[in-house]
Amino acid sequence: MSAGRRRFSGTANIVRFNRGKFIGAAIAVVALVALAVVAEGLRVPLLVGVGVIVVGVLLSLGVSYWVYDASDLYDLSWSNSIQDGDRIAVVHAGFDEVSATLQARHRSPVHVVSFFNRIETAEASIRRARGRGSGTVAASAQPDQGLLTSGQFDWVVAFMCLHELRTDVARQEVLRELRDGLAEDGKLVVIEHLRDLPNAVGFSIGVFHFMSRSSWQSDFTAAGLGIVSEKKRTPFVSEFVLTKAP
Repeated sequence: MSAGRRRFSGTANIVRFNRGKFIGAAIAVVALVALAVVAEGLRVPLLVGVGVIVVGVLLSLGVSYWVYDASDLYDLSWSNSIQDGDRIAVVHAGFDEVSATLQARHRSPVHVVSFFNRIETAEASIRRARGRGSGTVAASAQPDQGLLTSGQFDWVVAFMCLHELRTDVARQEVLRELRDGLAEDGKLVVIEHLRDLPNAVGFSIGVFHFMSRSSWQSDFTAAGLGIVSEKKRTPFVSEFVLTKAP
């Protein structure tokens, strides 16, 4: 388990960072119930609407618990391949969840950098999350600066963050910079939800916050990266390990 994590901490973060959405859902439920009381002719469809909202919220919370609290996602099993002396970098969008665990497991210092300043329109959830997490101090990369020193790192980790870059151009630019930061045989680990059926079932319209696998494939190719391995960490999370393309 990741350093500093407790049971339900992942689900609690989802609620904390997205509290506006949950408050909105609660207000909608109260309003629909009130209307159902006074509008007898519309009672059935109004109560069906209440049921849809409640089931959607409970389902998203259940999936969040599965992914962020009950799975092996934060065991970081891919990091078992890191050797003593390997140079490691973690990039994030303001919320660092993995550098403390990596630092505790490996002798090399973990370099941490945030690309929050690259996000054109940061959602309320990512603004609330900024600066939380492992507590590791991150350097902030300005748009006119490279994220990483060229050819410096054996491992670069982007954990649940690159989807915050909402355009193909922005994602590909950052991916190219991460590629440039890799040593000749270095590996880039990208972990993300996908815009696919399991996430659509689990998160409803929230699935549109994620990118499809084909979009990621296009981004990787455009950035000069090739997929070495791809695994599912639960049906909702994909783990890509990439290297510089020939």
